[in-house]
Amino acid sequence: MLPTAREPGDGAPLTTPAVGAIQPAGDTAESGARVPFTATAASGAETRPVEVAIASRDLQPSIVSLRVQLEKSTPPLATADRAEAEYRRGIELHERARAGDAEAAFAAALQHDGRHAAARRALAVEWIGTGRTADAERILAEGLALAPQQPQLAIVLARIQAERRDPHAGIASLRAALRGGSATTTDQAEALALMATLQQGADQHREAVDGFAAALRQTPQNGAWWIGLGISLLAEGRTAGAREAFERARSTGTLSPDLLLYVEQRLRATTP
Repeated sequence: MLPTAREPGDGAPLTTPAVGAIQPAGDTAESGARVPFTATAASGAETRPVEVAIASRDLQPSIVSLRVQLEKSTPPLATADRAEAEYRRGIELHERARAGDAEAAFAAALQHDGRHAAARRALAVEWIGTGRTADAERILAEGLALAPQQPQLAIVLARIQAERRDPHAGIASLRAALRGGSATTTDQAEALALMATLQQGADQHREAVDGFAAALRQTPQNGAWWIGLGISLLAEGRTAGAREAFERARSTGTLSPDLLLYVEQRLRATTP
């Protein structure tokens, strides 16, 4: 029970009000603070304020309980969600030219979800930019080992392999990523065109023709791919088809001045 209090100079004791009758005169106090309450004198005299020390935990049990309930009912983010959040943070950091922080965010995304292809590709690109090409090749190969049919990873890996003068390895990487699929996405079309380019460089023109044609069915406005198709058709002795491909390349309106000049030269050379 709370102790009774006496007012100086007054012989009448003040009775402590019942718990339900106590009403705070102001905001809830901090823990251990003294809060003024109104108590009634036993003799019927006018009421006077009496300060009583009450801990804030006695006044706010519902708030504490609510906090506990919220903490228990809020589930942690799934690993896939954490990976996506780190990936998006990495993109923002990259756009702000904070390459080191972006690299750390992409690596964190892969720690949460090793199958996050976009984060793996982004980390590989960051590493290539800082000269860590061997590390980039390693993590790309690891990603394709986890899930082979990922053209977005195979594209970067094949470019690295081609840069170190191993186009056959690049062709193999792209072929494995495209196995069982068709050119139905931008990544797949780009992978087909890159594989055709590498095949062209390896004198595999028949395969290159098929690859460029498949890529162009998905992205018919890519003038550079029409040029690639025309070159391999010429190598196969299919002059009429090559001329048509060069004309399609010119009509896209997407060629640089140098490529446009090359196309004009090819068209003059193939004119009957």
